[in-house]
Amino acid sequence: MATRLRTGLIVAVACLGVVVILAIVTPNLLRRRMAASEISAPHDLQIIGAAIESYAREHGQAPPDLSSLRGQIPSALSCNAPLCEYRGYRFRYIVLSPDPARLRYALSAHSLIHGGHSFYLDETGILRQTSEDREATNSDPPLASAPAPRN
Repeated sequence: MATRLRTGLIVAVACLGVVVILAIVTPNLLRRRMAASEISAPHDLQIIGAAIESYAREHGQAPPDLSSLRGQIPSALSCNAPLCEYRGYRFRYIVLSPDPARLRYALSAHSLIHGGHSFYLDETGILRQTSEDREATNSDPPLASAPAPRN
């Protein structure tokens, strides 16, 4: 009887140890994943923006949706819906003016994780961000490390 009690106690302590280790490790892994997503989302927006500009020059109009950019952007973002989820972000593409002479579009990447940053890019090439829990817009401040706008 005492042996069973000791064995049960050892198993309980081991399980508790595993739970404690998971409680310590899991938040760190989530923070690292969120940080990696926050680095990749602006880069993904810039890739999509360049692909939109290229498509408009080649086809004489803006792409109707992101599926038109297959092969130029990550395949998970090549969807024909106005919203695509990728790497913890919801990407939205809106054509405001399809005319390549006055091409106007809006791209946003909204974090699916509460507390994450959201990003915005349009035809100006200015990458914008917000830390508020909403989609970023053209009225948000530019991302500090973003490249200079295109002319």
